Amino acid sequence: MKNLITTCVEAKAKDIEEMVDDENEIKYNTFIKEIGREQLENLNQTFGYAQRSERGLKLKDDYAVSFHSSHYKGKPCVYMVHSAIEYVFV
Repeated sequence: MKNLITTCVEAKAKDIEEMVDDENEIKYNTFIKEIGREQLENLNQTFGYAQRSERGLKLKDDYAVSFHSSHYKGKPCVYMVHSAIEYVFV
């Protein structure tokens, strides 16, 4: 499983630009397969999304979030863009 290693706020701009230039948009389910359920639960908790059977907005239904695959510093990664911030999982 891939782990959250950085965000565009913490990383060097050059590294994020190279990652974004090489990106492919992926589906929510593909993103979750790459990061695993534990990371999903952490994201839900961090951003206040409803979990499993809870009522409310779920990450998969947030039209303002997108999911991508690419390379970060030469390593395969997936990332999500939430509020114009890239969250990078390697």
